[in-house]
Amino acid sequence: TRITASESAMLLSGRLPEFPGIDDWQMHVEGTRINLALLAPLLGLEGMPDQPYDLSGNLSADDEGTELLDFQLTSGTSRMGLNGTVGQAPSYFGTRLHVELSGNNVADAAPWIGLQQLPNEAFRLSGDVELDQQGWRLRDGKLASDSLNMTLDGVMDKLLNTTALDAQITLASPDLAATLTSYGVQTGLPSALPITVSGDISGTPDKLTLKSGQARLANANARFSGDLGDLRDPNKIKLGLALQGDNLRSIVPAPLPGDVPMPFSLAGRLAFADGQAVFTDTEGAIPGSQINISGGVTLGGRNPARQLAAEFSVAGKSSRKLEHLLGMQLMLPDRPFNMEATLTGGSGRFQLAPLNIVIGESDLEGQLELKTGKKPELTASLRSNYLHAPFILPDLDALEREERARARAAAPVEDFTDELTTAELQERVISAKPLQLDWLQKINGSLDYSARTIFFKEGVASTADLIMSVNDGVLAVDRFNWNG
Repeated sequence: TRITASESAMLLSGRLPEFPGIDDWQMHVEGTRINLALLAPLLGLEGMPDQPYDLSGNLSADDEGTELLDFQLTSGTSRMGLNGTVGQAPSYFGTRLHVELSGNNVADAAPWIGLQQLPNEAFRLSGDVELDQQGWRLRDGKLASDSLNMTLDGVMDKLLNTTALDAQITLASPDLAATLTSYGVQTGLPSALPITVSGDISGTPDKLTLKSGQARLANANARFSGDLGDLRDPNKIKLGLALQGDNLRSIVPAPLPGDVPMPFSLAGRLAFADGQAVFTDTEGAIPGSQINISGGVTLGGRNPARQLAAEFSVAGKSSRKLEHLLGMQLMLPDRPFNMEATLTGGSGRFQLAPLNIVIGESDLEGQLELKTGKKPELTASLRSNYLHAPFILPDLDALEREERARARAAAPVEDFTDELTTAELQERVISAKPLQLDWLQKINGSLDYSARTIFFKEGVASTADLIMSVNDGVLAVDRFNWNG
């Protein structure tokens, strides 16, 4: 039998052994430009996209009236395969289907799953579904695409255009930043940052919640829960987040000085707004270093030069430990410290401005700008109101004690005077160790620094101004004023 209507055509062939009784029949179906949205209620699949399909398959029924099908649906660049059993009307309870949907563009699948925006990339969807009094149960649901792999097991009220869901979900991406970008969220995160996420989701598509969320981000582990909101609108996601890992450097979008691994723990709130990821109420620590971190971070946005905006403070009991982590040697005494700063940037250019640091009695304020690349470029403009630097001058009392101890251990005893010998000057003031100058070959930059008061000891103080630059391994001092 051939049926035609406008541009649509359907060919039916098969047998009806006990017509008009139709409890045992077999039929082969082929159709072109068929609008399945009109036929969906007959299959118990209300909500099919309203668009034409080509189809082919076999339908049959057994003595119990259960329809069996082996169907292929094609439309444009996508293909759907259906194999299994459809239960009896009108409830269709007992339906069991294996579903596969694949194509060259996952955006074509958006109408099938009720989403409005999906990326343009090849994909494959598959899963086993069953219908009973509780609704549709999905087992081993899988989405495989270039940017994202997902599995889903759970219960939903409708197979298409679900309005209620209770499921376990896992997500995996080889590059979190690229995946979020393809789904319309710009973050400025480092590239090639792999992530795996799992959790329990429930609710309606416009008001989903997530529980027992866990993630592995590069070398960091995360726990989270909260409101996913409407999956069609990332701006409604609000989550509580706890993150810990072996190296903070692997997940921050701005480069950190040094190369020592920085274990960390962070907790806060995560939300999305206008295509940006916003972290608030963030508190954290670097275990073993007695260093605490707090602040807020905004990632992403339409401006490539401002993919990162953060206000934060870092405090600790040992400035030496901070220097070790950042690969620096400030020469200041080991003291408690506090740093407050605003960090902005993107596209390889980052600014710390304003920057305020207090280390013991000393302070430092100003701004830093870093341009990343094969040879980074650092520009610094810094000021100190007070620099506590007694270590610069020799401690004559300590020298006297050492000299007396040395005299008791050796003879003859030399009289001690306040005048240092050349050897003592070399040993006490100018280190005999060679200066480490290999950094001159690794970075270009400039420094404009001034100190209003440099304290050496009671009654001895100074001021200083310094302008210097490094270019291709050459260190040039343009101005150096020392008054005191």
